[in-house]
Amino acid sequence: MTLPTNKLVEYWYNQQGFFTMKGEKNQYDLLAIQHQQDASWRYIHCEICIQPDEHPNFTDHHESSDHRPTISNQIEHWMNRTYTSFKKRAAREKLIPNVEWEYVLVYRDETKIQHLKQAKPSHLTFIPIQTIIADLKEDEQPL
Repeated sequence: MTLPTNKLVEYWYNQQGFFTMKGEKNQYDLLAIQHQQDASWRYIHCEICIQPDEHPNFTDHHESSDHRPTISNQIEHWMNRTYTSFKKRAAREKLIPNVEWEYVLVYRDETKIQHLKQAKPSHLTFIPIQTIIADLKEDEQPL
């Protein structure tokens, strides 16, 4: 039996001791919350981009083109749309107010996100789906 990717990622977080919540109405893919040993909490907003049409598409435009956004502007707009817009923040704040969230992007195709990784947006961590699958295979218990 194969699990849909979202359920696989959710299961992976659960195996690490996170409580997870799936998003509604395109607010977010997954929120994960974990109590740390030092009595602090960890809050993660995870977006999952596995299908080719889900990956962010950043196009490098020549400098001579004044009306086209630069890659850094495109990345800033993508971060806003995906994690930091008022709508996204409000959805998280409604559940857990006044906390700082880490942002995670689970992806399949490295080439599709290379501009994003090079820009190193703050609070954004990249996790290849292959890493999650490998972790789950390692933890697999024989029957």
